[in-house]
Amino acid sequence: MITIQLNFNYGYKWFREDRLFVKGYLFDENNRFFGGAELLHYFKEVRNINDFREKVTNANGLFSVILNNDQQVFAAVDRLRSFPLFYSQKGSDLFISDEAEWLAGKQETPDLDEIRIREFLSTGFVSGTHTLLKEIFQIRAGAVLHFNTSGIQQKYYHIYYTSKINPDGYEQQRRQLIDQIEKSFQRFVRSLQGRSAVVSLSGGYDSRLIAVMLKESGYKNTVCFTFGRKESPEVSYAEKISKMLGFDWHFIPYTSALISGFMQDSFFDDYYRFAANCGSMFFMESYFALKYLKENKIVPDDAVFSAGHSGDFLGGSQLLKNGGITEKAPLSEIARKIYTIKYALVQNPPEIRQFFIDEIEANLSAVMAADPPPLAYSVFENWDLKEKLARFIFNSSNVYDFFGYEYRHPFMDNGLFDFFREVPYSFKLNKRLYDDVLKNHFFKKYNLNFEKELQPPPARYKIQSVKNRLRPYLPMGIKKRLREKNDPNNYAEITRYLVDDLKKRGIKIDQSGKNFNALIVQWYVQQLRGRLIKQSR
Repeated sequence: MITIQLNFNYGYKWFREDRLFVKGYLFDENNRFFGGAELLHYFKEVRNINDFREKVTNANGLFSVILNNDQQVFAAVDRLRSFPLFYSQKGSDLFISDEAEWLAGKQETPDLDEIRIREFLSTGFVSGTHTLLKEIFQIRAGAVLHFNTSGIQQKYYHIYYTSKINPDGYEQQRRQLIDQIEKSFQRFVRSLQGRSAVVSLSGGYDSRLIAVMLKESGYKNTVCFTFGRKESPEVSYAEKISKMLGFDWHFIPYTSALISGFMQDSFFDDYYRFAANCGSMFFMESYFALKYLKENKIVPDDAVFSAGHSGDFLGGSQLLKNGGITEKAPLSEIARKIYTIKYALVQNPPEIRQFFIDEIEANLSAVMAADPPPLAYSVFENWDLKEKLARFIFNSSNVYDFFGYEYRHPFMDNGLFDFFREVPYSFKLNKRLYDDVLKNHFFKKYNLNFEKELQPPPARYKIQSVKNRLRPYLPMGIKKRLREKNDPNNYAEITRYLVDDLKKRGIKIDQSGKNFNALIVQWYVQQLRGRLIKQSR
């Protein structure tokens, strides 16, 4: 028996025809747009697993799809895992849902996976096919699930690691990047279909480019907003950018009055369960801003939101943060670097640390054994995309969905993916090519290059890397002051409510984490434990 239960219909909604279920939007290989119910037509002619793989491989957008096809199931999520899908198996029965806790309700004794809890507390997400729940799994970003009488298989239809390098010179690749950005943003504007474009604008390059390209396209139906503490330098930069482009701009200050009382609101209870979904940290940085915009009717109900995720990743920002992995680093070094950099929210005992390093190395071994072997730094980038970006960074966008809005990720267009995948290391290092094109081609026209940018110079990344290594050994009081010093979104006050809640229940709190996220994940784990205990009674 195959049971499919899809519960989340907020901004993006599920559409069904017979045994086909779809959500999202995409462009096909001929640049035709399919949104909402139109997605049914895109997948309707699928007859077998090969047809299905071809369709999802050519799909350029944000989507999830399930096809229950005569004792077989084909299911996939996009390259970013925008709309997560979970599954469990009981004998010959398969259960699929977009809500992991619903699957837990189908188990006699749902139980937490303690090693995955350690991973979640260390990273803010759960890797691979795992979730925080035993016997409940998820489809990986850019992967297809195939279920038949032989069992369940998952295979990637998209990978980001490569052994190929674009042989063209710098100026040629510069022109190619300009062309790809223009084509990608043309698709972005087409996908808006005349609706209000709402840009979450910071002072950084990525969201600035979104605003610039909307201006360049003549898309007047554009609104920008910024949120956080009023003294944050992001605020003044965002206001200046909006004014220079001629767009309306709204600032939502994260004051005590705006934040207070959120934990007593059942709305928040629904949000964190939806956003975390037994495998990812729920984000609070945009939550209050979206609630404010919604309640005050500042943007239309059919508005489409966009934030600057994660153009800098494509441009090569992780090469500054990966601790020096270049083209030929050995597998063991890649695994250690991934653990050191990405598993750093809290400190683990030596045996747990080694478990995760060994697991990462084992998972990467098949990749590194390919012929020809992929470039080592691209293996690191691939892991970062499939794991942290998909399950943590991009997962934060579900706040727009929860409040009833669609959203877009214009940087994550297939054309830009494919281009940057083969950009040489030397052009990616320090985001050389990416920053050059943004500053000297797109921003210069609108006088949007500022004397003092918020973008950290390469040397600062090295200094920060040293600080991160020293941080675990600092006294608790100094750690707390460092967290609060770098707090543009008033997370100190937001997380204080979570910490106070844990203290009232007599739950011990690990305050050694390097940032506020370490407190959020601890609170969520305790909430999940409590619900599973109630569920098993």
